[in-house]
Amino acid sequence: MIEENDILAILFRVTYIRDRFHLFKYPFTEKLLEQWRLFLRQFPNENACYTYLYDHKWPDGFRCPKCNYPNCTKILTRRMPIYQCHQCYHQTTLTANTIMELSRLPLQKWLMAFFFLSLDQIGVNAFQLHLLLQVTYKTAWTLHRKVRQAISQADFFELLGKTMDHSNKMDTVDTDEKTSSTPTFTTNSHTCGIMFERAPQHKPVMIGFEMNSPQMQADVANHSNVGKAGANSSINSSTYSHKHTHDPLITHIKLKLIPTTHMVGIDRVSSPYVATYKHLHFEKHISPDQITHAPRMSYRQRRAVQKAFDYMIRRFIQTYGTIKNKYLQFYFNEMCFYYEATIHQYSIFHRLSKLSMIYKAHKAIRAN
Repeated sequence: MIEENDILAILFRVTYIRDRFHLFKYPFTEKLLEQWRLFLRQFPNENACYTYLYDHKWPDGFRCPKCNYPNCTKILTRRMPIYQCHQCYHQTTLTANTIMELSRLPLQKWLMAFFFLSLDQIGVNAFQLHLLLQVTYKTAWTLHRKVRQAISQADFFELLGKTMDHSNKMDTVDTDEKTSSTPTFTTNSHTCGIMFERAPQHKPVMIGFEMNSPQMQADVANHSNVGKAGANSSINSSTYSHKHTHDPLITHIKLKLIPTTHMVGIDRVSSPYVATYKHLHFEKHISPDQITHAPRMSYRQRRAVQKAFDYMIRRFIQTYGTIKNKYLQFYFNEMCFYYEATIHQYSIFHRLSKLSMIYKAHKAIRAN
């Protein structure tokens, strides 16, 4: 098992041995190591990991994935138990149709990876996972890629605008004193909108978002219990600070790369692409008129979106540097996942564990 001082050195990218022990003086590192010890106590062996993941896949007990029958026979002749349905005789395992399918890694290694990826204050890349898990770089990269695929699949099915009322219509509200006289529109104190931005390497990005009014920020902060690292949650003493308390708070966000064929000039997006974006990433009950565009936003709304975007791009650059265009959308989906986890303060560890049991990794998967 990896030593605690080696964990800190890898996470904080410290190379000199004399500097490794200086990391122990920071309060954050003490909390991190405390959660690491808690993780090892909760998952000391494969059986504990198996039980935890079993509860995520079948929370109400076994169900045949083919016929949904509850009774089965447990076959113990393999490394991992095989469940054979009593009705249709279909055989399945815990990791079948998940991102762990056909993986030779122990379940404890997977949960260790989820633990380190749940550290929202420290971005962990594939090379660091390779050192932390003590596996080859190729294995660590593949594991991280499968996690991003699961996040991307969840991102595709989770649409913006769920918290907006189906029946309420738009109401005009006063504009900010620093903006023009163009009104903005809200429904149930929530606003949905889109905005064009430039990502690193000057890549065009469409930002879709849902924001709360300043009066509702306290409700968002108390949406769930403050997370703890390791098996219970992640370290969520957030690096994202909402300094301007009178600004709206971005509660849900999506970053999507815009194909160059849909760009009109340097900073304009074609109307068909905008219409397709709204159709794919917003709830069906949200009409196009309810989705605010950047020119109709107030100064504070634009500042809130820009701040959330800058936070995700800064984390992306600090963790990965530059990424090929082929995989860039997967990384943007991951950044949105961590941002929302930080804002809502839910357990990244539990969320990754659940997604790993729901979605299956594919060689070729749609990123957006």
